[in-house]
Amino acid sequence: MRYILVLAALLLVAACGNDENNDRNATDSDNALTENSAVMFQNIDVKVEGTEFLLTGEASSATGEIFYVIDQGDDVLMGEKSISLEGAEPGEWAAFEINETLPVAVEGTEDPPIITLYGKDENNEMVNPNYIPIDLK
Repeated sequence: MRYILVLAALLLVAACGNDENNDRNATDSDNALTENSAVMFQNIDVKVEGTEFLLTGEASSATGEIFYVIDQGDDVLMGEKSISLEGAEPGEWAAFEINETLPVAVEGTEDPPIITLYGKDENNEMVNPNYIPIDLK
């Protein structure tokens, strides 16, 4: 009887180990997909003068391209624009800047404009969004 219990416990442990391997393989393929479309940002700085702003920073993108939109509350102030990270190999850090003038109407509102920086995956969907408020005050 004791040997049957030990054998049953070993079979149970072995079965659990196989499920973990299957989960690990699924996670690895998900990570590979994410790595192929990943984008990261660092050293972000925003300078504002009136309704004009200059955003500078560095980005690392697997595709060599980043995107941004500018929203305020539910309103889209500027639609999607792309920035090519010229001269950088995919995955390397490259400097970029965004220099835009916001509509004058944004100054009198309570919500600050928000720049959303992001990358895109193979399905043209937003990945790794970063939200940066523009302080107009």
